[in-house]
Amino acid sequence: MTNPQGEVVNVTFSTFMNIFPNTKESPEEYIYEALSQIILRKMGIQKDYKKTKVNKINQGTYFKLKPTDTAPVWVRDHFDRATQTYACHKYEDSNHETFLKGNRDIYIKGVLI
Repeated sequence: MTNPQGEVVNVTFSTFMNIFPNTKESPEEYIYEALSQIILRKMGIQKDYKKTKVNKINQGTYFKLKPTDTAPVWVRDHFDRATQTYACHKYEDSNHETFLKGNRDIYIKGVLI
């Protein structure tokens, strides 16, 4: 690591703790977490999405099929007993309907819209 004058500086754990006093992680863990968040953000994947199953959410709940910002928002509808699947439609187009099995992985967030 270099300082603003271009000199090489050895960063010790105590120096790191002075710069980031609220962290309880080691510098390596902190850097690894920061880099993984940058990579996931570049891929369009957000870590704040919670992975769950279709049969675990209530009717009318908003969800996404992929944990990305660009994925469309879906709404869970009724359970179809004949096919043992859950009817779901896109939030933007209620005519676009699909039927998902209850064990399908989905992603929910606090506020999607």
